[in-house]
Amino acid sequence: MKTIHKSIILFGLLSLLAGAQISNFSSGGRKQAKNPDPITAFKEIESGIKHADPAGFSKYLSENSYLSLPNGVTGYFSSNQSFYILKDFFKTFIPVTFSFTIPAGSKETVATGALVFESKGKRENATVYIALTYEGTTWRITQFMVN
Repeated sequence: MKTIHKSIILFGLLSLLAGAQISNFSSGGRKQAKNPDPITAFKEIESGIKHADPAGFSKYLSENSYLSLPNGVTGYFSSNQSFYILKDFFKTFIPVTFSFTIPAGSKETVATGALVFESKGKRENATVYIALTYEGTTWRITQFMVN
């Protein structure tokens, strides 16, 4: 069952990347403003997760972010709802260590990271998946999943 769930998530992330590539292709020869490097956003998100502080990355929450968390929360939420859902999540699932795996110089808008957390006195492992989209003048989290 976990393998199927992970396969579905991986397929969703790959679909997002393919959609972004199709969008770039369909823009033809038009000049587009260059999006800034997403690494800064990922570093701030990483720090917020490490410190169980969604306020550290709340500026990146989209008005339509998809959350999937091990406490059963799954769905699309506004930035305000996402903030409070993540705040409650980190009260129960307390991060011990976390870091993204991002290759140096990467321009990818999807990152994964290994999370070690404590919950109900037990130390457990999970993988965090984050997908970003450039909206307006900043990066926005479109998917935040913990499996």
